[in-house]
Amino acid sequence: MLTLYLLPEAFADDLSRSFPALGVCGLKGQAGNGWLVAPGWIEWDVDPATTEVRRESPKQQWSRPLIDKSYDLVFPLTHVPLGRLRRDCPEWRSDRSYRALGVLAYFLLGSEEWFKKQNQEFLDLFKVSHIHALMPNPELWLKPFDDWTEIDWNTCGLSALWDIESGVVYWAEGAHKADDMKRIGKPIKQFIGSKKK
Repeated sequence: MLTLYLLPEAFADDLSRSFPALGVCGLKGQAGNGWLVAPGWIEWDVDPATTEVRRESPKQQWSRPLIDKSYDLVFPLTHVPLGRLRRDCPEWRSDRSYRALGVLAYFLLGSEEWFKKQNQEFLDLFKVSHIHALMPNPELWLKPFDDWTEIDWNTCGLSALWDIESGVVYWAEGAHKADDMKRIGKPIKQFIGSKKK
């Protein structure tokens, strides 16, 4: 889980101040304005004259299964939001504190009551009712989504849907539609309990 969080932290809010080893320091603009080709692979539309990353681009190619399953985040690169989170919470791309708060529910396991007490603050902050995340296995991080097989999608790792109002995160193995997660997924204690059987 820690590895899932460290990689996006290497990207600064402005690419020019990112960790040098990423090789993006010559670019200007938000890292989150790119799009994901694979879980660990971002592409940006860059103006060649100014090296400015365009906020929106006709070149953006989002994977159809990610859109169809209504994912909002793909780990490890959580600074690149998708779907409703990208549309309704533009601050996610420009202010890293949004991302830091937005991924807490996936790391503070068993804290449902605390998140429920704070639900209105999170609803007001993110302007979405849930955040649906895909946490793929590291061996898929550089495999383009368009090259994933049906087996890859079914065994890719974990899906987790944070229902902000209830504070509960629903967990399931493989990729699933957001609308199915409350039925298929389980709160963390039940999910872990089902693995022990």
